[in-house]
Amino acid sequence: MPLPPVYLASASPRRLQLLQSVGIEVRPCPVPVDETPLPGESPVDRVARLAGRTHEVWTGVHVLRPDTGGSALVRERTRVRMRAFGEDAVAWYVATGEPLDKAGAYGIQGPAVFLVEGIEGSWSNVVGLPLERLPELLRAVGIRVPF
Repeated sequence: MPLPPVYLASASPRRLQLLQSVGIEVRPCPVPVDETPLPGESPVDRVARLAGRTHEVWTGVHVLRPDTGGSALVRERTRVRMRAFGEDAVAWYVATGEPLDKAGAYGIQGPAVFLVEGIEGSWSNVVGLPLERLPELLRAVGIRVPF
């Protein structure tokens, strides 16, 4: 049984790719949210701010079903432990260009994986959307899912 299309209220290419990667039809409809880096903060500063520390990635997902008014919300936390690394690693990573368009200045699904020591929780949450929580959200708004 096919699932109804998902309207994605985000411009994140990673969220779009994650949903499409599990066979969900996605209709992007981003809302204007300013995700500009902190004033004066360079990608080097952002990456350095994370070196050798643990931080938390939080994502809120809200599913609305317009035809019934059904609504469900989950919050997901993933702890990411970065390796201790020096300026050579920072210079290498910045040179990849990857930190320029990422929340937190890294993408765990790319070269930054070499800077990560480990995670506790959902890997897909760090990428941009906790896919593991999607079945419960869909069921909560009355959509039958086979998984």
